[in-house]
Amino acid sequence: MKKTSLFKMAVGLLAALLLLSACGGGGGGAATTAATTAAAATTAAAAAEATTAAAAAEATTAAAGGATTTAAAASATTAAAAVADAGGASGEEPYEFSVAVRRGHVESDSRIQKFFEEKYNVKINMIIIPDNSDAQAKINLLMADATQRPDVIWFQTGWTREYNQWRDAGLLVDVSDYYWKYPNIKDYYDKVSPDSLFYAAEPDGSLYAIPGDVGEPGHMINLIRKDWLDHVGLGIPETFDEYVEALRMMNENNPHGGAGAYGFAGAGLELRSLKPFWSYYNCIPDNFIFLPDGSVGYGAVQPEMKDALKLIQELYNEGVIDPNIVVRDLNFTESFVEGTFGSTYRWIAWLNPEDGSVKSFKENNPNGEYVSIEPYPNGFGTESDNSISPEAWCAFSITDRAQDPERIYAFFDALTGPEDYLVRRYGFEGEHYTHDNGIYVQILTGDENTAQNIGRNLFDTFVNRKDEYNITNTPEVAAKFARGTELVQNDMNRICYVKTTDRPVWNEYATELERIRDEYIWGIVSGQRPLEDFDVFVDLFYAQGGKAAEEETAALMAQQVADYESFKENFKP
Repeated sequence: MKKTSLFKMAVGLLAALLLLSACGGGGGGAATTAATTAAAATTAAAAAEATTAAAAAEATTAAAGGATTTAAAASATTAAAAVADAGGASGEEPYEFSVAVRRGHVESDSRIQKFFEEKYNVKINMIIIPDNSDAQAKINLLMADATQRPDVIWFQTGWTREYNQWRDAGLLVDVSDYYWKYPNIKDYYDKVSPDSLFYAAEPDGSLYAIPGDVGEPGHMINLIRKDWLDHVGLGIPETFDEYVEALRMMNENNPHGGAGAYGFAGAGLELRSLKPFWSYYNCIPDNFIFLPDGSVGYGAVQPEMKDALKLIQELYNEGVIDPNIVVRDLNFTESFVEGTFGSTYRWIAWLNPEDGSVKSFKENNPNGEYVSIEPYPNGFGTESDNSISPEAWCAFSITDRAQDPERIYAFFDALTGPEDYLVRRYGFEGEHYTHDNGIYVQILTGDENTAQNIGRNLFDTFVNRKDEYNITNTPEVAAKFARGTELVQNDMNRICYVKTTDRPVWNEYATELERIRDEYIWGIVSGQRPLEDFDVFVDLFYAQGGKAAEEETAALMAQQVADYESFKENFKP
């Protein structure tokens, strides 16, 4: 197979990453590699270039007669047409196949489903699976019964044991040849997350799982209320010290009325909620990381954590930080909508004026305005926004029940192309949405999509695009996402995203180690434990298997580097 330029760059950066940065294997089993973070760094420029096209992505999808055209996707449309002409997605004979999809994202026989069935001469039988904890059991039952097994199965990549069983039993189709033959899925991942395929492919280059949804490398950001800053007579803080002082001033004197309002808030018991503080103090509390000397350590027990916790505890005790941050909060969005805090670390997407949460926030706070702040320089050169693994969190596979697996793959590849993607994600322009001057506006209200069985979000998480064809992002927000790709690189270079789930030491000790971590960190944040208890936590961590877990992670990452070399050698046409 031909290596993409991004993979070539990743190879070149691998040695430098291993020498200069760190590898942090996710505490909860997140999977990535120092080698894969190299490719993430090389994608920053590509992502930035892609997102600048957002303003040009003015889809002109005509609803009349169900016909669609997309000026911004002309080249991709040509490619999709070439596939159809070659007998890929379309065929002279009708073809019927079944797909297991999640409930809540599409119902059967929707208008958009029928549109694509007619376009590609197919008949799709939807097998609806629960969109909750019952999904895994339902999918296992489907896969175990040859008479019920769908032609296409969706699953979460964390279900490693099940996937390995299906693969080893011959229940999944190797689609590697199709991946190189059809353009859209390959081109998309080459552009935004080429290392996603490292996690999906086998060392011998076969591909049984197609990545379904990979998050933007940088998707979170520090947000601050400009109207609150104006109220206290401050500009946008230019240094971390100015930021902390602004939190105190907004907490003491804010237009919300004081009581029940805070300078800073975050989703409860989420360590990432405190990222602005972790970043400045050089902390990564929830992953294994490469240390400056090249060894591997667990981030939460590093000495810099104590410095960060000292400040956080002070702010909490002063009442600057919303006390709900130490309480499990499953819907922090409600707090955001109420507008009761001056700053938070949350989604870049909340900078979109058409975002539903933002609209609700503006209804409650007509003068409210959030702006974003990039990580403040910390003196270590490691400041970073919150990063995520390049591994897809879900995937889909074609099973052995498929009579024509190539045609199925070509169908999903066509639906990943910009023209078809805009229809399956948003519906028909002019009828279901408008997109003018880079601004997406939804025409549908309430539950019309489901009530009228329109079928928007057809095959959601069967390759969800996060580039310029995610037209809900304004050009400005698209640029923020592109910049976010750059701003997470320091964390990407330090964190050990371990690919394998075969981690007997970590699997044995993880539950207790993470329990101890959370008990002591949140206890110190809330002042229920003195700062000096951080040293007690470090001793407990190592007494409960932490050292063995660090050693295991270091060995796994060394093997992962070798596996990555094998992947580059074998994953090619």
